[in-house]
Amino acid sequence: MNDLVTTILFPSTDLLADISLLVLRIYTGIAFIQHGIPKLKNLGVWSGMIGMPQPICAAAAITMVIGGILLIPGLLTTPAAAGIGGTMVYAVIFLAGKGSPFSPPEPFELEKGDYFGSMGPGEPSSWEKAATYVIIAAVLMTVGPGHLSLDSAWLQPLLQ
Repeated sequence: MNDLVTTILFPSTDLLADISLLVLRIYTGIAFIQHGIPKLKNLGVWSGMIGMPQPICAAAAITMVIGGILLIPGLLTTPAAAGIGGTMVYAVIFLAGKGSPFSPPEPFELEKGDYFGSMGPGEPSSWEKAATYVIIAAVLMTVGPGHLSLDSAWLQPLLQ
C-alpha cells in the first residue's frame, strides 16, 4: 500500500516528463499543420488580410507545416521549434503592434453582434495564442524532445 501511495504521489519524473513532452509535441505539431495548410491554400487572401508580402506569408506557412510535421515524431525538434517559435514571435509583435489586446473579451462580455474578428463574425484578434506557442517552442528548444522521439532514437546515437 505504501509503495502505491508513493508511486501515485511521487511518480517517476523521467517517464512522466517523456510522456508529457510527447503529448506536447504531438498536440503542437497537429495544431501547426492545421494552422499552416489553410494559409498555404489561401495565400493571397491571407497575405492581403494581414498586409504582408506573399513570400513572407508563404515562408511562415511552410515553416508551420514542416515544423508541425517534424514535431510529431520528434525529429529535428530544436530547429522545428525554433522555426515555429520565430513565426509566433513575429505574430506577437505584429498583433501587439496593431494594438490587439493580450486576450480577447469573452463572448458573453460583448454586446450582441459585436463578436467580430478581422474577417467578420468570430473571435476578435489577440496575441494570447501566439504567445502561448512561443512559450511551448521555448520549452521544446530548451528541454528537448524527450526520450520518446526520433531525435533520441536516431540522431543522438549518430552524433555520439
